[in-house]
Amino acid sequence: MSLAAPELRCRVLIVDDDPTMRLMLRETMESGGHEVIEACNGEDALTLFEEYRPDIVLMDVDMPRLDGISACRRLRELPEFGMTPVLMVTGNDDSASIKAAYEAGATDFISKPINWPVLGQRVQFILRAARTLRDLEVSESKNSALLGAIPDCICVFDADGRIDQLLDQGQGEQWLPSDAEGRLISELLSQEHAREFQTQIRRSLEHGSIETFEFQHGRKTAPRAHEVRLINYRDNCVLGLIRNVTDRVTAAAKVHRLAFFDTLTGLPNRQRFLRELRSALSDAQLQGEQIALLFIDLDFFKRINDNLGHSTGDVLLKSVASRLSGCIRGSDMVSPTDESQQAQTLARVGGDEFVILARGIRDKNDAERISVRVHEALRSPFSHLGREFVVTPSIGIAIYPQDGADAEALMKNADTAMYEAKTAGRNTQRFYSESMSLRSMERLDLELKLRKAVEHGDLELHYQPKIDLNGGGITGVEALLRWDHPEDGPISPARFIPLAEETGLIAPVSEWVITQACEQSRAWAAAGLAPFPIAVNVSSQLFTFGNLATMIWGAICNSGIDASNLELEITESLFLRDLAQIHETLQEIQEMGVALAVDDFGTGYSSLSYLKRLQVDALKIDRSFIKDVNIDADDRAICSAIVAMGHSLGLKVIAEGVETREQLAAVCAIDCDEVQGFLFSRAVPAAQITEFIRDDLAGLIEDHAPDFGNASRADALGPRRLR
Repeated sequence: MSLAAPELRCRVLIVDDDPTMRLMLRETMESGGHEVIEACNGEDALTLFEEYRPDIVLMDVDMPRLDGISACRRLRELPEFGMTPVLMVTGNDDSASIKAAYEAGATDFISKPINWPVLGQRVQFILRAARTLRDLEVSESKNSALLGAIPDCICVFDADGRIDQLLDQGQGEQWLPSDAEGRLISELLSQEHAREFQTQIRRSLEHGSIETFEFQHGRKTAPRAHEVRLINYRDNCVLGLIRNVTDRVTAAAKVHRLAFFDTLTGLPNRQRFLRELRSALSDAQLQGEQIALLFIDLDFFKRINDNLGHSTGDVLLKSVASRLSGCIRGSDMVSPTDESQQAQTLARVGGDEFVILARGIRDKNDAERISVRVHEALRSPFSHLGREFVVTPSIGIAIYPQDGADAEALMKNADTAMYEAKTAGRNTQRFYSESMSLRSMERLDLELKLRKAVEHGDLELHYQPKIDLNGGGITGVEALLRWDHPEDGPISPARFIPLAEETGLIAPVSEWVITQACEQSRAWAAAGLAPFPIAVNVSSQLFTFGNLATMIWGAICNSGIDASNLELEITESLFLRDLAQIHETLQEIQEMGVALAVDDFGTGYSSLSYLKRLQVDALKIDRSFIKDVNIDADDRAICSAIVAMGHSLGLKVIAEGVETREQLAAVCAIDCDEVQGFLFSRAVPAAQITEFIRDDLAGLIEDHAPDFGNASRADALGPRRLR
């Protein structure tokens, strides 16, 4: 069903010397709802037009006192006439008359005798066309004004990076020549920037997206920065808006330097250094490296400021900064004037205080060697205005991780050690030794006890059940290592497992755990229990030994269990290592039939790429997200996203650390598959797991969960195919 265009209502000027014709024209126009003004000759038409400004003119050709052709021509000369349509009414249908009418500016003509129904339609058509033309003219004016107001250079690029059209060169400094149309971007920019340009053009065309990037061109000493926005346009072309952002980039760089760099020495200030220190600590934690922080204070420097003035003190501070920069290893220090390459290991954090950050040290001897170089660098006197000055440093040294786990603690402890150096006579260095000595003794004592526990078999495994949210039964257990020392009592795994990793004891401990888990699986089967998987946590360090797969296969064969009864839990930190070697080992383990689960998911290197490549079977949401999942919208959103992602990859998703009914309700609501936590059971000895299973835990969910209605949890969720 087609919809007719709405009737336009307008003001019509009828010009004809025949009263009868004017009457008929009036009636026709008024029947169409138009307002009518009449003139009996061309001169009156000119006067009435200026007075009433009609929307259309119907004019007879043959009239006394200025004929229609002449009147039309004069109307067109009026500034206010604009694009008002003129419909000539003529009894002459010869081509000469028609040509004369058009040359005078007539829009159209209609011959006598008039077909009156057609006339009304003709007028409507002309009015719509005139209105469309006026709207187009207004739109073009707006577009022209808009283009003039936009400071951007506007171009159309084809898929090859050729400038198809240069619509506007923009304001300010021009980067495109006037003859740019038809030329390739590679002719106008460096090879690197042209390649980036063409890559972004292809990306915009392929994805229909808006691509934004920046490039610089011009002299190296005064480069010009430009921001480019590419929009998928038409016919395999993109519209490019290129804006000169040099002032913005320059201002941002200046603000950044003022905010994060010391204006006197050009070194990073305290704020920038703390940010770099936090980043370095994060990297060191992931890589298992040590960091040394040297806090340097210039002895008696206040005397120089007080006696010789701050200007002299400023000159000396700049000289000290220069010498300190020169005494640091190349791998630790880059010129502070080249911000793009700065390692940020030297900073001025106070009036006469400097700090040095040394990454990847092997032991405290490396830190001491840097301290010696600092003393040697400042040993020679400084000269200024004919005077010589001796500046000596007091240095405090703190080592990560033993002297502080975060930036603030490390800075505080290094500062404390520096004051100890001053107390010891100045011009020396001191390590933050008190807490380090205490932790070192505790660590040594714990290491000896752990070795004995491994040798004497004092470790034991407890098991925590995993509960199926679909059916309510136990789907498996996680084996958790426990150590009950005869004198010290239970020792937390958070203490002895990291120590085992540091000392290399993790290999024999892990082999014992895997062997014990397999033996326990066999014992449960012998007791008549249906088989279920036992999950074992595997340290990432085991992958560096090269025999993990052999160790697992040996435990499976010796126990005689099915490989599917064993599951390995790995952490995301594993994937920061050599992924090729890890993938090979995990693939070999999976080919045995052993399942893989990613533990503590969401707290480390969460990446879809390794999930897809390694074909893991399950994700375990870290307990830090489960803790407040029922009250914290962010935690709930994160957990929901993990579940959705896991299910989309065909993975089972497990919530660990469920301790309350409210947490359970929340993880049920986001479709988790399994849960484990204190709400159901702590990690318990194997005998208690046997009791749990024999007591039948099918109703465990109903005992702990809130009312889900008449339908069961399994019915509500329906079947799900999981790997």
